[in-house]
Amino acid sequence: MPRNSFDINIYLRGFEKAQSQIDKTKKGLDRMRGATSGVRRSIGALRNNLLLVSFTFGTLIKVSERLVQTYKKQIDEERKLEAGLRNIAGTTSNTADNLKGLAAQLQQTTTFGDETTISGMALLTTFQLNEATISELTPRMLDMAAAMGGDVRSAALQLGKAFTGQVSALSRSGVVID
Repeated sequence: MPRNSFDINIYLRGFEKAQSQIDKTKKGLDRMRGATSGVRRSIGALRNNLLLVSFTFGTLIKVSERLVQTYKKQIDEERKLEAGLRNIAGTTSNTADNLKGLAAQLQQTTTFGDETTISGMALLTTFQLNEATISELTPRMLDMAAAMGGDVRSAALQLGKAFTGQVSALSRSGVVID
């Protein structure tokens, strides 16, 4: 294995005392190299541990940022749902909570997070659909979104249009009503 070092050899002829001093110095350096090898190993181990700690903190920070972004999105979508429900006659103070509970239940049985489901529900409120209708449409919206490649927004728009009389909106997704 190649080394990243070089050797310096000094030979003194006729200066035995100087040569013996050089030999003693060389032996002392060899002993010092052996004595400091433990320190070098300890410093190397410390460096490796610090690298592991920094990688761990980096991963924790990334995961925390994702969680915060997901939570922020959830809060934003819940606010949109609540605002949409305020514009619909006959809604109660429990309506938003009921729909959020439905979204949480559907999260357990679908591939969609509740924030995505709540987003679709909020979009359905723009068509002035009441709680019962939204509750009935939401599982179908998620099924349709899964069939369309995961686009809950498009599914909600098409279902909302269909419920307001534009049934042809569903035919764009391949849904044929007889």
